[in-house]
Amino acid sequence: MKILYGWAFLVAGAVVFASASSLRAELTPEIVPVAPAGAAFRFISWGDGQHEPANMKATADQASTLGPAFTIFNGDLEQDGVTSAEMNSMTTAMGPLYAKSFLVRGNHDDHVSGSSTLWENYFTAAGRPLPPGVTNYTALNSSSNYLTYSFDYGNSRFIGMDDPGDADLLTSAELTFANSRLADAEAKGLAHAFLFFHGPEYCIANHCSCSAAADGSCTPASLVNLLNKHPIVSATFHGHEHFLAWVHMDHTRVSGLTRAYEEFFTSPAGGYTTESDLHPARVSYHYPASSSGQGFAAIDVGGNSFTIRMYKTGMAAPVYSRTFTTAGGSTNAAFRSVGAYDGQVIESTESSGTGGAANATATTFRVGDDASNRQVRSILSFNTAGLPDNAVIKSVTLKIKGAGLSPANPYGTLGNLLVDIRTGAFGGNPALQAADFQVAPSRGAVMSIPNTPVSEWYSKALNSAYFAYINKTGITQFRLRFSIDDNNNHVADYIAFYSGDWSTPADRPILLITYSLP
Repeated sequence: MKILYGWAFLVAGAVVFASASSLRAELTPEIVPVAPAGAAFRFISWGDGQHEPANMKATADQASTLGPAFTIFNGDLEQDGVTSAEMNSMTTAMGPLYAKSFLVRGNHDDHVSGSSTLWENYFTAAGRPLPPGVTNYTALNSSSNYLTYSFDYGNSRFIGMDDPGDADLLTSAELTFANSRLADAEAKGLAHAFLFFHGPEYCIANHCSCSAAADGSCTPASLVNLLNKHPIVSATFHGHEHFLAWVHMDHTRVSGLTRAYEEFFTSPAGGYTTESDLHPARVSYHYPASSSGQGFAAIDVGGNSFTIRMYKTGMAAPVYSRTFTTAGGSTNAAFRSVGAYDGQVIESTESSGTGGAANATATTFRVGDDASNRQVRSILSFNTAGLPDNAVIKSVTLKIKGAGLSPANPYGTLGNLLVDIRTGAFGGNPALQAADFQVAPSRGAVMSIPNTPVSEWYSKALNSAYFAYINKTGITQFRLRFSIDDNNNHVADYIAFYSGDWSTPADRPILLITYSLP
């Protein structure tokens, strides 16, 4: 890809250049330095300028002295936008930070008809180059270069989403985009993903009716599902509710959450705070003296840790600081089942104990029995060679998404759903073969997947006693089977799951491995 002056976007496989200078096809490409994956860096999180340029300038001037690589601005740049007058005065107030800022809209940036197009056009005309070190800038589509997008810096992926109000305004297209970009970040072995959008998924103030700590009813289930699927998400950043605040998010906040991460509020940069709006039970921390004042946060990222420092504008020292380390100082890696090698094998005849017909191309696979009382087993194949040779595995979780089941749930008729593991391939050949049905595993029944799906996802963690069977130099295969081969009723009893051939990558089987290096 040839990168010319101006921001270059990856949209549906094509490169779209925002600056008029991109028309000069013969210009020498701009060389953009890339931040080393392990290098520490600093960014600023701020928002809610609300067309208060004097306040905004004071906040920007202070934040600029901290030398951030870039900033994320979490919505409400304007008070009644999008208008050129308000946009011009506020981007001017940002000073030198404007050139290195990634902005998303808030509800006050959505007061004018057609504001999303006006926002897009404004920043397209600006033609700002990407800040040095920023790579892999990818937009939702050609109409969303500055609305919903992602980019990488160092060991982290940042995803900004267009959310002109509360979190329930995030569209299915945006969540699908985020899901894809998070899966891509996990596959690349990045350490962190940071999401930023205006209205928080877990509100803390007057923008929602939830006031109790454990009330998750105001949190969109679609966002919970997204966050559960991607352990790479270390934190989310928001405006909308004008506070310097932090919430440790886990199942005690939203019962459907199956993992923990952090949620931050880092505003207002220009507007004002009303202390009485806060629901105190819903925060882990907030700065109580920010009423009628402004603020922002500086975040330092290094390895698997990040430190947030919250500042009140006009005060040189941070009002709050805390360091977070993800996955115990470890790296999260995600591996998708290889469609060419996974699939189902049906027993040749009832009670033969040997494989017959094998199907490696179907978009779903079954586990159970068929109408001829033959057992159906399935193979999953993960290329785990991407793990470092000296990786110290901390956790392994297998996740498969349900795609339907027979009228009689096989969990009730065929016992437990067991998983065998094989270091390398069953039978020595990664391609699915009939003999994979009966070939001896490296270890049998290392997992029993419970019948407790979350949003159709069935999952089970591997006991640490079996981590040694994960292949760091090649493939690791799993064989799924019920503990009872068939129930002799001449009726197919099965559960189906999406395979590695399924058209939607985010629904394919996934193996999540957390590891550290000595």
